[in-house]
Amino acid sequence: MKKNWKVILIVFFLFFVGNSFRVYGFELESKDILVHRSIIYNKDNESLDFFAINGFNFRNNHVLYDEDVTVNMYSKFGILVNLTTNEVIYERRADEKAYPASLTKMMTVLIGLENGNQETMMINVDFDKLAEAGAAIAGFKNGELVSKKDLLMATMLPSGADAALSLADQIAGSEEDFVYLMNKKAESLGMKNTHFTNVTGLHDDEHYTTARDLAILVKVALKNPEFKEIFSAKSYVTEKGSNLVFTSRMFDRMASPIFEGGEILGGKTGYTWEALLCLASFAMDDQDEYALITMHADGGPRTPQYHVKDAREVYKYFLNYR
Repeated sequence: MKKNWKVILIVFFLFFVGNSFRVYGFELESKDILVHRSIIYNKDNESLDFFAINGFNFRNNHVLYDEDVTVNMYSKFGILVNLTTNEVIYERRADEKAYPASLTKMMTVLIGLENGNQETMMINVDFDKLAEAGAAIAGFKNGELVSKKDLLMATMLPSGADAALSLADQIAGSEEDFVYLMNKKAESLGMKNTHFTNVTGLHDDEHYTTARDLAILVKVALKNPEFKEIFSAKSYVTEKGSNLVFTSRMFDRMASPIFEGGEILGGKTGYTWEALLCLASFAMDDQDEYALITMHADGGPRTPQYHVKDAREVYKYFLNYR
């Protein structure tokens, strides 16, 4: 009986106390609470207790480290989580700050989905500045009218900085104001070691995150059906403006998404000279969904794609590990 009252009190606290409040040091918006209702897989006392204390974080009762297993992983930082059970399976320096490169654009897309109701948006970016920074572009032209979905897909699949900046400008009025929304969202999810300064992932010493924080982002974002569609897409043809065809950089670099024991269903690559090769992905075996974040693998666009190699090997190893 005491446990039942405890659950009632926790539920009352989470769902009826204001529109915005703090739980153990981080801010939770009411819409984030609603998202988490679908993330708590077994709505029992333990799950509610865990969320009240840890928010969107993961259980780590059975986590494995490098001293426990021998994993052939090139990346310096990484974390593999079971999204179905909310458990960390394996981690390597998952709480150390690292540069995310274009993994940033996962948050850009999520904020884009959650804000702005414009059906048509205009391209207006400084292409010379992007070229100087070596940023990837999707291929739009200034003044061109495109759909919001065109920009979201262009941000995720070919990692278009022109698309990300156009989303920010059209939705928030400026990149700076859009970044404010990104940081506010990160705070609400308990991404305690994350700070964004731009929407593209171009290098800035103050633009950083951790593998664990990005796993939290992927877990929550995949509960948005539109995000999951974009994150899983292998190709896309624009609806408006120029007839552009986008393909997923991750799938383009992967001979096959199928590995022994499962299949990689979607993901986002990232690279800068400072961040090196990064990848966020999710996969499924015959019963559960998983997310893997790997960061800082040696290499670049013209080297073997070690972040993709890591994804295939880590999934294969742990999804068949006994």
